[in-house]
Amino acid sequence: MNLVVSGTLERYSNIRFVAAHAGGTVPYIAARLSDQGERFIPNLQERAPQGVLSYLRRFYFGTAQAISSYSLNALLDFVDVSQLLFGTDLPISPAALITDSDTIMRNFAGLADNDLQRIERGNALELFSRLRG
Repeated sequence: MNLVVSGTLERYSNIRFVAAHAGGTVPYIAARLSDQGERFIPNLQERAPQGVLSYLRRFYFGTAQAISSYSLNALLDFVDVSQLLFGTDLPISPAALITDSDTIMRNFAGLADNDLQRIERGNALELFSRLRG
């Protein structure tokens, strides 16, 4: 939210940010951030003329340590699947935890096989196009 309020996202619109852990609470409280921010933060319209939600929805979101049906539903209601990037938190997280997260994501009814391929590889290649070999 600081990036929005400070006008940083407006000034540096070409920077692509990746929020760890599915954005934490952002997908869940985005409407509150937008409503209260636009109502109570002085001069926010000048620093963020496109509106709070517009800026927050520019972020990409990593999946590390954030996979459950609850978080995936909130995240996919907030942004398109093209903004999700597979993450693991290796080497901090044990391999079993990563396997468990991957299983939850693969069994999530809201994701088709092509969505999973995008999350696991395709979206990162789009974001970091210089890595396409």
